[in-house]
Amino acid sequence: MLLPLFAALVAASTALLIFAGGLVTSTGSGLSVPDWPNTYGWFMWAFPMSKMVGGIFYEHTHRLIASTVGFLIVVLAFWLGRAEPRRWVRRLGYLALGAVIAQGILGGITVLWYLPDAISIAHASLAQILFCLTVTIALVVSPGWKRGYRQLPTANSQLPRRSAGGGGQVGLNDRTLQRVAIVTTAVIYAQILRRSRFISRIAPARRRSRCSSWRRPATSCFITATVRSCGARRSCSWFSSRCRSRSAR
Repeated sequence: MLLPLFAALVAASTALLIFAGGLVTSTGSGLSVPDWPNTYGWFMWAFPMSKMVGGIFYEHTHRLIASTVGFLIVVLAFWLGRAEPRRWVRRLGYLALGAVIAQGILGGITVLWYLPDAISIAHASLAQILFCLTVTIALVVSPGWKRGYRQLPTANSQLPRRSAGGGGQVGLNDRTLQRVAIVTTAVIYAQILRRSRFISRIAPARRRSRCSSWRRPATSCFITATVRSCGARRSCSWFSSRCRSRSAR
């Protein structure tokens, strides 16, 4: 029971890390601490709180959270390797470990090379992948997922199949739903890449004025919202059919 709780903690910590990284970017604090992995010559965890002022506060706090998340993911990967019988879940843990190591290296290069566009975009984009990995791990090790996974063959054999357009019922292995989910994820990630590239090329002093141009962001948001709406409609149809199957048993 402790593993699902710990995995959920790791996922929540990763979300906090992304939020802290967003604060660093939005406040233009990326080079407030010019050295890495130390902080103005101090060991990271020994840096005095009294010196954490201005942009140093945002950047150094981001580093502390990143180090903590890295340690938690190391523990999670080791725990999965020892206690998780499903090989594909263990591989997710190893992928998360590799991603957080790469994320730390990219973060260091970003500072040492003075915020190059390509590295900054890769650093921001990889963070979303890491978050998705930790959330997926937290989901698949949860008791509810395991319980539903064990019930899947029985439920699938009793569930009639039809398309969500009104002609028949939706099966548990709905290929259309899977495709819509993949497309939705790809569209959202493409938007993240686009916005990362946009933000990395704007000087901090000009961000506020440039962001007042709403036309291109509004267009991409409209496309993303449309795709997500299609996915939500298909998901609701799938869930309704599954509920009807359970009530019919």
